[in-house]
Amino acid sequence: MPLPHGTTGHAATDGCLADVRAAVGELVHAAPHLRPVDVAVEGVVEALHGSPVPLATMGRGLEEDTASFVAAAVAGRRAAVLGSA
Repeated sequence: MPLPHGTTGHAATDGCLADVRAAVGELVHAAPHLRPVDVAVEGVVEALHGSPVPLATMGRGLEEDTASFVAAAVAGRRAAVLGSA
C-alpha cells in the first residue's frame, strides 16, 4: 500500500498527506496482510504542473485539490516500480 513519504513544500498538501499516512496506518493495523511502502513525494507537484493535459477531478483542479493528485501520483509511482520489476 503506497505511503506518501516526505514533503511537497506546500503546507496544506503536506497536512492532507499526513492524514493519508494516518489512514494507511489504520488500514494496515486492521488488515495485517497489507504492507505500507514508502513512496517519495518530492518533485511530484512540479511533475503534475508539467502535465500536458489539464488535471481535474470532480470539478477541482490541481491547485484546489493538490493532495488528491499527489496521492494518485504516489500510487502511480509505486505501480511503475512494480511494473518494471
